[in-house]
Amino acid sequence: MRFWKNLIKTHYLAFLMIFFAGSLAVGSVWNDSSIRDEMPHIVAGYSYWTKQDYRINPEHPPLIKQLAAVPLLFMDVYFPEYDPSWQKPINDQWDLGNKFLYKYGNDADKMLFWGRIPMIFIFLLGGFFLYRFTERITKRREVALIALALFLFSPNLMAHGRFITTDMGITAFAVFALYAYYFYLENPTWKNLIWAGVVFGLAQLAKFSVFLLIPTFLFIAFIYGLGTYRKSKAGIAVKEILLELAKVCAIMAIGYLLVGFWYQIFIWKMPVAAQHELINVSIKDSDLAGLGFNTKLNWMTDVPILRPYAQYLLGFLMVSSHTTGGHTTYFFGEIGTHWPDYFVFAYWLKEPVAAQILFYFAVMVFFFGIFKFIRSKEKDKSKTFFLWIRENAVLIGYFVFALFVFTLASTNKLQLGIRYILPVFPFLYIFTAVMLWKFEQTLDREKRLGFYWTNIGIFLVLMLWYLGSNLSVFPSYLPYFNEIKGGPREGWKYMVDSNVDWGQDLIRLRQFMDEKKINHIKIDYFGGGDLDYYLPNRYEYWGFDRKPSSGWFAISASAIQWNTLNPEEKGNYHWLTDYYKPVEQIGYSILVYYVPEK
Repeated sequence: MRFWKNLIKTHYLAFLMIFFAGSLAVGSVWNDSSIRDEMPHIVAGYSYWTKQDYRINPEHPPLIKQLAAVPLLFMDVYFPEYDPSWQKPINDQWDLGNKFLYKYGNDADKMLFWGRIPMIFIFLLGGFFLYRFTERITKRREVALIALALFLFSPNLMAHGRFITTDMGITAFAVFALYAYYFYLENPTWKNLIWAGVVFGLAQLAKFSVFLLIPTFLFIAFIYGLGTYRKSKAGIAVKEILLELAKVCAIMAIGYLLVGFWYQIFIWKMPVAAQHELINVSIKDSDLAGLGFNTKLNWMTDVPILRPYAQYLLGFLMVSSHTTGGHTTYFFGEIGTHWPDYFVFAYWLKEPVAAQILFYFAVMVFFFGIFKFIRSKEKDKSKTFFLWIRENAVLIGYFVFALFVFTLASTNKLQLGIRYILPVFPFLYIFTAVMLWKFEQTLDREKRLGFYWTNIGIFLVLMLWYLGSNLSVFPSYLPYFNEIKGGPREGWKYMVDSNVDWGQDLIRLRQFMDEKKINHIKIDYFGGGDLDYYLPNRYEYWGFDRKPSSGWFAISASAIQWNTLNPEEKGNYHWLTDYYKPVEQIGYSILVYYVPEK
């Protein structure tokens, strides 16, 4: 008890911030309908626990989906195991997810709410470990609190930290894994090495793109060993590098043993024939079919010790194929699959301006520090440099990991939202906090007291602005856009899909209809909610190919942009959007129009 009392007393402000952010997250999500990706994720996670069968949603690792499904294990939930979507065809995840939530008498809203609570917990835990990580690096708690505040009140992190998807999984578990490795380097015991391996394995079970931790860990080990280099003792540095690389290999071996063990548990009751079918069906239509991967995976499936890794590699290959194939989306008036600057603009438009100002200032402080070091008259600069990279190896490695993530996202054809670069943000926040601390150390309070407090005042104003950016968009965090292009009300004009519109506002549309006493509406909805479940006998499905009509219309922002700008399709929404303004924007994602009779 004394330990916990001291912890709460010592870190009370951090816990207060975490509690406040958690309250905002829970308070904002209870009224969100199912987003597009939640349907397959929640049913998949539930099936892994209850059926030990991995036929549903193999293209994502199991951990995040399973955590979301834990509350459902204590609820009266019916799983449609005799439905054709579970039996045949294999991996009919979208139909099964829809039926699981909406067609068999389950309380979909209750299931979604409680399924999102573990996601919020992961988000908050990611913030806590970022706080501890920053505190250990700087030995200054106030610096760690800045990083924590930037993490917890980021509208983008909070938006995706509340939904049953893997995006917050990779973001938080990357922080966990890097912190565990840093903790091991500080305290190199076998116990800490094993824990670093376990956390590395859990990260691999969160999202397949966490494989980028492999080159990251190897890079950290290399520069950590290189930090022992001295001109007269190069051999010592080589031995240290090889030793650190060997330790990292041990960490990764422990991690992948955990991956195999985990997968084995949750394919325990999956028939081998079903796994073969899943492999053949999943690969035959992809660009991997001609490379013989299905043959190799089928062979591994028949070897008991390799069978779980066959399932793991199948998912990895599926998501790799998906990123090269991509999805059609909308970006600044264009329809396509890839733009090299997509995520640059996503950051520019969706990161709060206050955070950007702080980050740009931090970059200036960093480069000024480099310039000052180069111009210094220190005699043994190489010794100082190598000591610095050893002391900051994990932070430098975090930068490399963030660079890997950003480069991978910018070069593939899966550009559906800022969520694909979420793992970059924790590094930006640590970097910003550390550089602000470095700058504060250069200020002389005694000689330039006014200048010192002016800078502190500017910082406090920016942090209040940052918090205001979060509160101003509550509870609709997903479509947050900053002031540069007009805020969340104008954001859909530049980017859609999970930047704005993932189907989260169907319940709010129903509430709007109730308030306005609208009994019938024409709707073109993009998302995971079920129209018959939420609007029984009150809607008419509409589409861009329908002729102009009158009455009430509810059109998802994504549907407007995709269909209005796609020249290959017949019909569009110009007849609506060019002549009528929206009566209302439901959660900034569904545009409601009223067209009077002529």
